[in-house]
Amino acid sequence: MLINLLTEIAGKQANSFSSLAKKLDLDPEMIKQMLNDLQRLGYLTADNAACVNEQCKGCGGCCSKGNGEAGAILWTLTAKGRVLLESTNR
Repeated sequence: MLINLLTEIAGKQANSFSSLAKKLDLDPEMIKQMLNDLQRLGYLTADNAACVNEQCKGCGGCCSKGNGEAGAILWTLTAKGRVLLESTNR
């Protein structure tokens, strides 16, 4: 399940909890917890500082501007996350 989540994140620039939950047929709160765990374990990072600091110019990838998908966050796989994903695709 975590690998499927990492795969979804690797293939898209921004994701919301609800869109990931729909794609993976899971509860949005479970997705939120899984993402927090993956971030805590060092497999991904959230790149949302510009949105949090109201510096976003509407790039289309943040939570409130551009793409219209509330709650979307830019997630990036870390080197550790990429290694894990590559090792499962062999």
